Amino acid sequence: VLDLYSGPGTQAMALAERGFSATDTDIAGAAVEKACIRARAAGIEVTFQQNDILASRLEGSFDAVFDRGCFHLFPPGKRREYVPAVARLIKPGGYLLIKCFSYLETRPEGPYRIAPNEVEILFESGFEILAIRHTTFSGHNEKPPPKALFCVLRKR
Repeated sequence: VLDLYSGPGTQAMALAERGFSATDTDIAGAAVEKACIRARAAGIEVTFQQNDILASRLEGSFDAVFDRGCFHLFPPGKRREYVPAVARLIKPGGYLLIKCFSYLETRPEGPYRIAPNEVEILFESGFEILAIRHTTFSGHNEKPPPKALFCVLRKR
């Protein structure tokens, strides 16, 4: 599995603890370094790499890609670049799981907001949309937590 722009590496480490071969990436070198130190201290084996998904140096393909903070960073004009970049990293029949800020979130701060129909339009040619659900970003200090979408897609 691949965890995109994961910051502290929490998801990749949790997946590795459950027996998955996990690769963790972030665009920020400092985040990758800190995540690597955390995993090593916990005795968890994860492959870490600094990487920009839009100019990815990753090789091979993954059964699943987890995106809990990358897709919603791109302005609308850049989202079309994200789709083929991430699709190239997923095996046919593999999964893309995206958690992104929802169009229903009204606070001015935070990343770009995404609507379900945007996900459908952007990904329809290469992916089967299995689910788009309204949820929140738990673990944030804000009350109530930010509104989010959780999307499950399968690569054709």
